[in-house]
Amino acid sequence: MTTLNVSRKWSRMAQLYRRFAGESQDADFSDAALLSMYAHESQGTPLLDALTNGYTHGKKWMDVTVAMWKEDIRQGTLRVVELQTDGYPDWFLVKVGVLPLTRGGHNV
Repeated sequence: MTTLNVSRKWSRMAQLYRRFAGESQDADFSDAALLSMYAHESQGTPLLDALTNGYTHGKKWMDVTVAMWKEDIRQGTLRVVELQTDGYPDWFLVKVGVLPLTRGGHNV
């Protein structure tokens, strides 16, 4: 992805979008799909391939998953360390507001 004309920061997010999208057979993860999503997020251009763009699907499922994580952390059924152990980087967990979440005044 670094050879395409996207920022390094966005390239890291694109990798996470792919992870959250899973293995949908209909999802397009081509360079064109990546550039389309990048242009949409960075410049506000219309996303014409939203139904098939795998990065769009990944972002949607990322948002849903992060909302569930936050609720589970508040309820005490998930700890942030479990997400870290699963390979989610701290910079991402901070960006989406999961690190540090606290429950009862203690880091979880």
